[in-house]
Amino acid sequence: MKLCIIDPIGNLGGGSRFLRCLVPALKERRPELILRLLAPRALFAREDWKAFAGTHGLEVVELVSTRWTQEGVPGLPSTAAGIRYAQGRFPKWLGRLPGRMSGNFQNEVRRKSAGADLAFFPWPFLFSLPALDCPAAAVVHDFNYKYSFGGFSALFPWQRELVEREMPRWLAGTHPVVTSDFMAAELRRFYPDWQEKATMIRMPPMIPPLAPVKDDRPSEEIIRRLGIQSPFVLYPCNLHAHKNIGPLLAAIALLAEKGTAPSLVLTGPYTDQIRGPACRIGVVRDAGPANVIGLGYVSHRDMEALTELAAVVVSSSLYEAGNGPGLEGWAKGRPVAMSDIPSFVEHMKVWGVHAELFNPRSPESIAAALDRILRDPDKALALAKESQKRISANTWARAADQYLLLFDRMTKENTP
Repeated sequence: MKLCIIDPIGNLGGGSRFLRCLVPALKERRPELILRLLAPRALFAREDWKAFAGTHGLEVVELVSTRWTQEGVPGLPSTAAGIRYAQGRFPKWLGRLPGRMSGNFQNEVRRKSAGADLAFFPWPFLFSLPALDCPAAAVVHDFNYKYSFGGFSALFPWQRELVEREMPRWLAGTHPVVTSDFMAAELRRFYPDWQEKATMIRMPPMIPPLAPVKDDRPSEEIIRRLGIQSPFVLYPCNLHAHKNIGPLLAAIALLAEKGTAPSLVLTGPYTDQIRGPACRIGVVRDAGPANVIGLGYVSHRDMEALTELAAVVVSSSLYEAGNGPGLEGWAKGRPVAMSDIPSFVEHMKVWGVHAELFNPRSPESIAAALDRILRDPDKALALAKESQKRISANTWARAADQYLLLFDRMTKENTP
């Protein structure tokens, strides 16, 4: 089977980690599988995808039409955001211009996916479904654009309009994959016509293999290099409203007032803008001593070290398909504290893992959950080790087998 993975947006963070876990698993389960990844050059450069691909039998092919969208006009990287806005807002007007200027990668995707038996879209948002000569599957991770969380949305208004317009077409033109019972219910709620079409494949912990360049430095050394001191609470996130960072910052301030002294470490896009002492209304910028440390986007090895040494892995999110940070925390045998929301509690019901639950809108509830872990670390670690054993059943080999069953069924159905 020839499988073409298509990611024109070039997602960092969870999107990249998802592919770096899934690709080796697919090849391990079916070595004869032929894999090609179509994505922006910027993604390959930022995360050394070519070295990774060579090790795992993946061909990487640049989508040249995305270059200006990702990198800006040559020599002027700051123009990228404006170009993305213009391309998304005025696609018809720009459509006749060359690909790099218009951002129209539809023809390029079709040409470079020619000969594939199946196309796979790991993140089908912010672009239209290309016209392809083969069937396609797409992971519809969540529908957070259907909600307002009382702050800055994950999408600009024009992006939300695009996603709202295109999602029904994605659901009609691909085989959708959801990753939790909660997301299956959300699909029924918002797009009932397509509820029976979806396949549910649960997400394993996204801890990608670090080969071919293995960083053998001890995790403790990496933490020192990052300027982090223990104990610390880790929240991998971004700054969008649904990540709900504000009440967590206030909770850290409450703990400091009571004499408990953990730092909060944030990783993810633009989190490096947040650094300073926590107070009940947020963080005092550029003041000290800092007990909130934003690191921005970090490498996979740094992320692994942070998870391994965190006193608590926390997620205060209001809405997710599942708890990505929690899955990685359980896999590393670390205590987890998390919002009491359906998709998070689902992990506890399905896998039998343990977490301290809190009301994500209440700093007092968050502080109490963290305090229960920090004041009895031996009990917390014992529960974490038990959770580690239980979550070990949720493997990428298992997920890859389910994806391959889906792919086989789709290609068989497409055979005349």
